[in-house]
Amino acid sequence: MYRRTNIAVGLLLLLSVCSTAAAQEPRLILALGDTRLLDPAAIQAATGARVVGEIGSRRLQDFSVVILADVAYAALPPQVQDGMVAYVNAGGTLLVTGGPQAWGALPFREPVPVQPDHPILAGVEFIPIGTANWVEVAPGATEILRLAGGPKNYPLTLIAEKRSGAGDVLGVTFNLNQLSG
Repeated sequence: MYRRTNIAVGLLLLLSVCSTAAAQEPRLILALGDTRLLDPAAIQAATGARVVGEIGSRRLQDFSVVILADVAYAALPPQVQDGMVAYVNAGGTLLVTGGPQAWGALPFREPVPVQPDHPILAGVEFIPIGTANWVEVAPGATEILRLAGGPKNYPLTLIAEKRSGAGDVLGVTFNLNQLSG
């Protein structure tokens, strides 16, 4: 439960640091994919936002944050696939996490903070957690955490963030469920 509470606190940080879509009551978080890491009650208590697992008849703009947790693009509902770029550019916040369904996975060792003072890393204990996805960081993105000596000794990005239009994208290249115990 301790690690799940930390994840909820991390989402609180995400909601407070990143710009969000127009405020609505109650705020909603759309969580798709492998969302075992989420404790909806703890997240709602910490942020006031309600976590839902399907878009239903809502529009993407109805959500403060969209979480894609180890989910293949092809498995996303069509309205998410078609609307994600416009959602982020209009001020939405997107959190994408890695895992075997997301991009494939590579084994790794302890990570090395690239931005050790970044608020998302406050109080984080760095441990080997198993696997990460190999991604190329988009131009203009800020790398927050990296694994030194990834495949063929190239650095492997673990966390990066990028502003896109009026919104934000936070990419985590490993599966957060590995931390949820």
